[in-house]
This record gives sequence, C-alpha cells and structure tokens, in this order.
Amino acid sequence: MADEQKVWAVKFDDRIVQVQDLNAGDLQQVASNHDVRWFVVVDAPLMDLGVAEKVLRLAGAKAGIEVLETLTARQVLDFFVQVDDDVPILVPPTEGGGPLSSGTADSTAG
Repeated sequence: MADEQKVWAVKFDDRIVQVQDLNAGDLQQVASNHDVRWFVVVDAPLMDLGVAEKVLRLAGAKAGIEVLETLTARQVLDFFVQVDDDVPILVPPTEGGGPLSSGTADSTAG
C-alpha cells in the first residue's frame, strides 16, 4: 500500500479546511504580502507566523468560524495539522460552532 501524501490543513473542532483548497487569489495575496510564492504558502504555512495567522483566518472564513481578533502564537500553531490528501475539502459542521466561535476564549481551553 502506498503512503498517503500529507498536506497542511486548519482543524477546528468539527471542521477541517485544507490549505490547498483556499481561494487561489487569497493565497496569492498572502504570498505577495510576505515575498514568497503561493506554493510556499500551501506547502509551508507555518514558515512565518504572519502567513500562518492569515491562512488560519482564511480557513475560518471558509468554514464559517469567527476567529478571535487577537491570538497567541500557540493558538495559531495549534490549529495546523497535516492530513491525508484525500480528506474531504471541508468536513461539514455538526451541531454547535467551532472553538473560536460565539466568544470562546481560545483553542487550548479544555
């Protein structure tokens, strides 16, 4: 059995958004703002905290999750996971919101 290719994704409690499935124009804008190529943003979103935070916000918008305005580096990093390339583009929500919706303080609360 061949190894599955891993890709970067942003994981909320009940939703996963692969970075490669974000809007191409938005990814290009993030890349331009950080003087890198778009594929670097897709392949290495954690290369820069500013890139990671912007990608997190784009993924939150795609998933319908409101991301807190102010985040710590740990909060940003905790959302990024590597998933198999064949994971659905967006895992649909179950009842309730994600970890940063409706005033939840942070992603590390447990």
